[in-house]
Amino acid sequence: MQKEIKHIYSFQQLSSLNNQHDEDLMFIWKLRQGIQDKIHPVRICLYAEWFWQTHFQDHFLKEEQELLQVLPADHPMMQKMFDEHEAIQRKIKAVTEVASFEGIERLARIVECYLRFEEDFLFQLIKSLLTAKRLLALNELLQANASCQENWKDEFWINKN
Repeated sequence: MQKEIKHIYSFQQLSSLNNQHDEDLMFIWKLRQGIQDKIHPVRICLYAEWFWQTHFQDHFLKEEQELLQVLPADHPMMQKMFDEHEAIQRKIKAVTEVASFEGIERLARIVECYLRFEEDFLFQLIKSLLTAKRLLALNELLQANASCQENWKDEFWINKN
């Protein structure tokens, strides 16, 4: 069962980031669905670790590389992005070491707040700084890492056993 995904904002010129955010929002929903269904936290945390390895890690790296072409590393928005990426990585590591519903919910909130920051502030700034042509070029560069190509086998959000 797929949950409807609602973007906070949608930028046509940055559709690859919107698509990645779709996956990130589904990640949050799956975590929370696992909590709601009282799935063993270890199963949920294994999924979070897999999602880090197959999605977030490459996505964050590519995003950092490409956005550094737009904003300097010491820009407050970039600093916040770096901090948020690191916080997500640390929280995933922490919940895989000590699996708990509280830790998983905290991870979901961290990712959710990060997505809101990107869509409410960072994307708005980038959109204001770049021409439509440069936005499309940035989108194409980010498109190379647009989505997870693998599927997680233990669909705990569907199969509650």
